[in-house]
Order: sequence, then C-alpha cells, then structure tokens
Amino acid sequence: MELVLSEEEEDESDEKKAERAARRLKREVDMLNSKLARLKEKEMNARNERKSLRDGIKKNQEMLK
Repeated sequence: MELVLSEEEEDESDEKKAERAARRLKREVDMLNSKLARLKEKEMNARNERKSLRDGIKKNQEMLK
C-alpha cells in the first residue's frame, strides 16, 4: 500500500525541512559564537596572567638590587 501525498503536504514537509535546517544553522552559529567568546576570554586571561608574572619578576629583580 503506497502513501500518496498531496502537493500541499509535500510543500509543508519541504517548509518544515527548511525550518529545521534554519534552526540547526542558528544553533550552530550560536554555539560557534559562544565558543569564540570563551576563546577570547581565555586569551585575555592568559595575557593578564603573563603581565602580572612579568610585573612580579620586575618587582623581585628590583628588590634584589
């Protein structure tokens, strides 16, 4: 027994597929944006850590003089 879809039902399924694809792409973009934000935050934290270490080294060197 074959299932015959009317033209409207076929269009609806295409529309639903397009909506699902759009939602999937939006989720992926959101995920990538958050990943980028986390990486930028980690990079900033690493810079700040290096700067504080350099400042600490300078202070120690000055104290030794």
